[in-house]
Amino acid sequence: MSNTLISTSQVDKAGYCVHIERRMCRLLSPHPKCHTIASIPAKKGLYQVNNAAPPKNIFEHFGGSAMNAKMDINKLHRALGHISHSSARKLVKSGMVTGIDLDETAEKEICNASVKAISNVKPFPAVSDTRASSYGECIHSDLWGPASVQDITGKKYMLTFTDDFS
Repeated sequence: MSNTLISTSQVDKAGYCVHIERRMCRLLSPHPKCHTIASIPAKKGLYQVNNAAPPKNIFEHFGGSAMNAKMDINKLHRALGHISHSSARKLVKSGMVTGIDLDETAEKEICNASVKAISNVKPFPAVSDTRASSYGECIHSDLWGPASVQDITGKKYMLTFTDDFS
């Protein structure tokens, strides 16, 4: 599941307000009107703006004048929090994002920020081919828990340290 992240500092910088109360995040237009632009419910501890169905016209409020002009897919990709190019295109085509004349002639660029965010990391090998050559050179730790029952001191977690040399 992908979601759009909204920077509250950027919302504030743009003159808008954020009001959070009773598991609901409301985005409000600038003073003095302060009408609700979007109400975003809390889900699993986050206020999630689902890319598939964002609150109607939410993005036009935060784009400023740059959103009311011809825009290529790469700029739109960045403006919408690095969502996929196909999702960005779908938001414009379906009318969920308005005020944009999408330039279909621009070639899709490689976005370094997106590449870094989705890059794969090789897993640790089952057996390491390097070992520490002295005590304290490399120490491994592991935290286990919570246990279903407490120990005699009332604790539910266990922390271990293993010196790689030993």
